[in-house]
Amino acid sequence: MKEIIEKDQQMLSYPTMATQESESSGSKYPYYNIQAALRMAEAVKDLGGAKSPVKKSMIAKQLGAEENASSFAQGLASARSFGLLGGRGDYGLTEISKRYYFPTTDLDRMGALLDAFASPSSFSDLLKRFDGDKLPTREILSNILHRDFGVPESWKDRVASLFSSSAQFIGIIDSQGIIRFDANRHSTGTEPPVPISSQPVHSQTPSAPIVERRPTVVGKVNWHYKSIEVITPEDLDYPLWKKLEGYVKLLEPPES
Repeated sequence: MKEIIEKDQQMLSYPTMATQESESSGSKYPYYNIQAALRMAEAVKDLGGAKSPVKKSMIAKQLGAEENASSFAQGLASARSFGLLGGRGDYGLTEISKRYYFPTTDLDRMGALLDAFASPSSFSDLLKRFDGDKLPTREILSNILHRDFGVPESWKDRVASLFSSSAQFIGIIDSQGIIRFDANRHSTGTEPPVPISSQPVHSQTPSAPIVERRPTVVGKVNWHYKSIEVITPEDLDYPLWKKLEGYVKLLEPPES
């Protein structure tokens, strides 16, 4: 974690902010990307943070960081911003972190990553605006963060970069640069699919149901059925396929 933070500081210079305030009130945006936040949460996990809170001094020692360093405080604030750590002074794993580090189903880890990514309010605001569309240029994205979502001008470029790099890390940006958050969330079963009543009605004969095609486990597969598009993850396994098959069968039209 220390090496990651130091490297990040060298690559992206940014002003010092009142981290204590953001840490206590909940940050609108993280100071580091989700990879760094996960490493911070992992240190807390290794110290028993899943069962009881861990002191800040112990976390710093675990990471080889200075307890009073601004970079360490910003790392903790980032983990809180992503919903991975809870507490003040003493920190413990949240339910999101527990699902990520101690999954009970094949889909827990991905669902936890999606929940963490959407936790910072500025990230959630961007998802509401751009999910399903191609992300704009970094310059446009940073200006939107500043003008529409209240991110300070001195931080807008960095937050835009953190949003993009974190989205790339969890795999929700496709090869065309389109962000696919809800599509991935639906595939994990963490949210119900979009109600059929909200889908456009088509009078023409529907195309063949997607259950007629068995996906492979290598690469991503785009399915098109009526007005619904499903993107399966690269590591699609058989239990997930059966769940997807069962859902699609509910949409199967009558033979008449």
